[in-house]
Amino acid sequence: MNSRVVIGALWIGLIAIGFVVGVYSLWLIESKSDEGISNRVLRDGLAFEIRADKARFARGEIVSISAMLRNVGYRQIVYYRATPCDPDFDIILRSPYGDIPLFERNYSKPICIQVISERILEPGEVISRDVAWDQTIWIFEKPVNAPPGRYQIEAVFVIGALGIPEPSSERLSVSIWIEIIP
Repeated sequence: MNSRVVIGALWIGLIAIGFVVGVYSLWLIESKSDEGISNRVLRDGLAFEIRADKARFARGEIVSISAMLRNVGYRQIVYYRATPCDPDFDIILRSPYGDIPLFERNYSKPICIQVISERILEPGEVISRDVAWDQTIWIFEKPVNAPPGRYQIEAVFVIGALGIPEPSSERLSVSIWIEIIP
């Protein structure tokens, strides 16, 4: 075989590998478009994604957030939550004024017995949550409208003995940044 053909084939192979790696790397970083903003991570057989319908919101506008956790691996994922009523993963607004857990629209916390709940995520199974933030934050225990600025929204999935963050817990998180404009 001609050495030029072999070298040419190697270069084409390297270019193809570079393209695949580049596309895969883009999949793991935050992306913005007219359809919204999203971010994804892939780790240990789990794909975790969070998205908002846009990156900038007018003051007082409802911020709708969707998050999805998919088992893309070949084994079951066993995890625990502190009660049967707790969601499978948390969605948290991080602000300079403190962290605020976000919930589904018209959510009211049910009365629930404190018992550790074992849950299983089968291969190919998807868990999703859709939450809304009305741009209310709490300052000195009083609700106020969030001032203009950038806010981080993070989805957090914890695999731990109690389903709560602890030193021995495995934690997978993904976040996006949104902006409230005047």
